[in-house]
Amino acid sequence: MGPVANHEPACRTVLGDPPVKVECLPFAQIPHSTRLFTDYLSGSPKVQQFYSRSPNFSEWLKQETPAARYDAARRQRVSDVLERQNKTWDAAPRTLANIARLRAGASTVVTGQQVALFGGPFFSILKALTALKLAEEATAAGVDAVPVFWLATTDHDLAEVNHTILPGPEGSLQPLAISSRGSEDAKAAFTPAQVGIQRDVYLYDTQGRTARRFAASETFSFDLAPNTTAYFVLAPVSSAGVALLGDDSKFVPDGRKRIPSIVEERNRLTVTVTFAPQEKTVRLFGYAMRRPAITARTGSSGEVTFDEQTGRFEVSVSASRERMNERPGSDPVQQAIVSIQGR
Repeated sequence: MGPVANHEPACRTVLGDPPVKVECLPFAQIPHSTRLFTDYLSGSPKVQQFYSRSPNFSEWLKQETPAARYDAARRQRVSDVLERQNKTWDAAPRTLANIARLRAGASTVVTGQQVALFGGPFFSILKALTALKLAEEATAAGVDAVPVFWLATTDHDLAEVNHTILPGPEGSLQPLAISSRGSEDAKAAFTPAQVGIQRDVYLYDTQGRTARRFAASETFSFDLAPNTTAYFVLAPVSSAGVALLGDDSKFVPDGRKRIPSIVEERNRLTVTVTFAPQEKTVRLFGYAMRRPAITARTGSSGEVTFDEQTGRFEVSVSASRERMNERPGSDPVQQAIVSIQGR
């Protein structure tokens, strides 16, 4: 099915507290939309001769439906498979009711995507929601229709689906992988560029507590034993030649509650560190080619240790005595601001 919306005006609403602004934009305002695509959506005479139907399926739904033919025996077999699979997954009663409608002759709105951890990319969720919406609109127009999401299990291999990328602090992207349930080790691979980092990085293995420097186009591959997981943090190498990982005591070292801000300036990083109540010091760590110089703008910093073989540096940071509110209405916290300068 084609897209539902084409050139509707922007719409705005406010949700929640604090307010969140939601905007609905026409495709013409979305960057990198092709001219052919936007012309098709707008019904431009330039492209109408190439398409038999408009992008708004409600305009041709009733005319097209009578022409659809689906073998009755195949319909029953597909319905049997869907019912068996969805009962195995403890599907909701509404899903089973939709399968009964399909069995009885309902039309379908079909979409799909390769299977992946946590449902895959966000557009997979948007695909499913679009199918739901179109099926509801068709039914409301008098054509009984149910949504079907196809799990494209034949369109990938394990190395593509056994890992995902999670958003981290300051917009950083962090890979998370899981092994298969089979008897053999699983394999996975990615490059920093594939997760949106177009510069050298230090890749930190949170379980092995080791790091290695990679170029943006260099491939990192690893094996996973059955029923095990792996978690890696990618820290971009700054212009100062320094990659800060964060709090040495945390499994996720660069969590936003600990490191709310990292600002890259020429030849140095300026890092804000937040302390929990009663917490006196935090041990920061990272990697660099040479021993960095670390000073405190607020609070205080201790002696820098540096391992020349691995490039790992560590420093203890203490909070400023001053308490501040990170945002309106929040509890006051203590912070330290440190400068990490490359040499």
